[in-house]
Amino acid sequence: MVQSGLSKKLIDILATHNKKDVDTKIQHAVLSTLRHLSIPAQNKSKLIEENIVEVLYGMINNDYYPVIFKLMGTFRMLVDGQEASARALINKKEFIEKIIYWCYNSDHLGVRAEAPRLLVWLIKNSRSSEAYPIILSVSDSMKCLVDMISSLHTVMQNEAIIAITLISSYYFCSNDNKKMSTTMSEPDATSQLNNSNSKSHINSEYLADLLIAADIAKNVEFIIKKYHEKIAFETASNLVKLLSLLSNSIGIIEHFKNCKINDALTLLEKNKKIKELSSDISVLKTSFDGESKNEEV
Repeated sequence: MVQSGLSKKLIDILATHNKKDVDTKIQHAVLSTLRHLSIPAQNKSKLIEENIVEVLYGMINNDYYPVIFKLMGTFRMLVDGQEASARALINKKEFIEKIIYWCYNSDHLGVRAEAPRLLVWLIKNSRSSEAYPIILSVSDSMKCLVDMISSLHTVMQNEAIIAITLISSYYFCSNDNKKMSTTMSEPDATSQLNNSNSKSHINSEYLADLLIAADIAKNVEFIIKKYHEKIAFETASNLVKLLSLLSNSIGIIEHFKNCKINDALTLLEKNKKIKELSSDISVLKTSFDGESKNEEV
């Protein structure tokens, strides 16, 4: 259908129906077809050449959520493996703000589930840290990812963990793994962003504040206690890697201690299917029991 030119005709139709207050039935039908056409890897580059991304972007101010659901799904399929398109979109602060708005201001369950997944796929497929300051400057962006950790779906849990790990590895690993203190509260951090055009203050401490404000410990504790017996090895391994990164922040260590994360890690440790992670989990438990406080701040 793409090679026959049908996709171009559909994109042209959508281009004349991509604003608010037009026939939503046409929008929904065309988007449904284009989303389906966006799934095969061989179709993506052709659709992008036909300006589908630009046409879709013209629809982000639509307020009909069944259409927004299809719109986000089409975006997500298109950026899979398409680094340039993912990078172009993730660097648009307006787009990140829309994704977060959809995540928390819709009564459409599909939209609320699709929004964090789209953000994750943009982070993963852009293969660049360039947009991280933009993401962190958008209110509730990290909360959107953190809340996704406690999803009922394993795939979404793992996607959230990977996205947070990518961002955390950039900010925490750049500090030579020294323990970082946390001195700025989340409201103060947000205020500082609103009063400055510089992103230089968006650093490991700022990220730690956002993760704590999003209550990452509660979400991690939830999935461990609920799924420790049947958690997939890949998810457990990725979670351990994330916790290892986060243990570079004294503030986050205290946050996890207050949530009694070691009780949950003890349950995870008993899962024989992830036996080879036992030593890493043991190291984490030592980090979270507070014995490392005398390290450099």
